[in-house]
Amino acid sequence: MKAGRAGVPFPAGQPPGHEWLPDEPAFDPDIHLALGDLPATRSLEEFGYTAEEVGPTATPVAVSEPFRVLSAEGAEVLLASSRRLRAFARRAGNRIEQTVRGGCYRSRFLRDLCLSPEVAAVMSAIYGIDVGRTAPGRPRGRPRLPRARVGDRPAREHGRPPGGAADRPG
Repeated sequence: MKAGRAGVPFPAGQPPGHEWLPDEPAFDPDIHLALGDLPATRSLEEFGYTAEEVGPTATPVAVSEPFRVLSAEGAEVLLASSRRLRAFARRAGNRIEQTVRGGCYRSRFLRDLCLSPEVAAVMSAIYGIDVGRTAPGRPRGRPRLPRARVGDRPAREHGRPPGGAADRPG
């Protein structure tokens, strides 16, 4: 297993203008997580990359099966917190209509979920590398909210302009 970079602890304080959501349930991994068996993964080499090409990458894993992280109660709390964070949503360019930056500085539940050693251990096992913490201020736990109108599409989705091969029928 590749070693991850040493991380720094998440700051105890908050940036100016950020306040904790009041009356938010505390994150409890025994209640809010439902981590099960590890999903099957496919390596980059299985997709035709050579060992030399894969060597410098962060992980040899290309994809995994979907897997559950949250229990039903955990999902309910995260959804409720995300809805409350919607008041802080901003446009993130043409591709993402609404996102909340700094969600972990406003939601203790989201922060503690993102910093959960239980989740990090599962992600490390899936990626085949040690997963460390990111530096403060880096994207972490950033909710992306639904578009204002159903059917609206961003100018670019997943790096492709609308009307590309993914949008053609058949």
